[in-house]
Amino acid sequence: MTLREKQLGTKSYTRKIFNGVCGSRHEFQYGVVYDDEINARVKYWIKFGAFQQEGYDGNYLREGVQTHKVKITTTVWNDTNGEVIHETILNANPNGDAKIYFDITKAGRYETELQNQATGNCSGGRCIFDIVNVCGRNIAITGKTSIECQDINGCWYSPVLHIGNITQEEIDKIETNTQTSFLNELLGGSNPLTTSNQIDTSKDNLFIWGGMGLAGLIVLSTLFKS
Repeated sequence: MTLREKQLGTKSYTRKIFNGVCGSRHEFQYGVVYDDEINARVKYWIKFGAFQQEGYDGNYLREGVQTHKVKITTTVWNDTNGEVIHETILNANPNGDAKIYFDITKAGRYETELQNQATGNCSGGRCIFDIVNVCGRNIAITGKTSIECQDINGCWYSPVLHIGNITQEEIDKIETNTQTSFLNELLGGSNPLTTSNQIDTSKDNLFIWGGMGLAGLIVLSTLFKS
């Protein structure tokens, strides 16, 4: 199994409502994982970097960003019908970008929506599709401090990432390869998930290898019946 990653795009959002509160910055990269041996896209991934100001002003740093979260929701569309297949909350990592991989399991058009979920005590908070009134400490150029309120859009960001159109042919290749890999393991072959070093498998990353267990049980059941 020869796996390689391809980045599809990037997104970046910064929000600072009042001068007297720290601002938030969320950065994203997203892409897919190809299996060159079967010529199919087998996974897609999201990388999340969070930053906030040290105090009320200054540079945006990673310190304290473990309180920042993003909600990730993926829908697979076929014509006008959509099915949500993945929904999760990803926490930011103060030591670097957080990264999550998802299995590609269905044919159709993959679209992933990102929504700000939490930003600790900094600007942003949780996405609410409504106009909300917020108040905070505002510091003028003269140094004078005042409490001000304003109406803002409650959802800081909610972009839809276009992952791509996955064909049924790709899904068939993935399922066949999964069954073959399980048979190789059962018969003493090599582990296909450890033969490639082209995917980042550091401890800061989270992999979701969904589908392997179910496919394995199906193959095992078939072997015992034969």
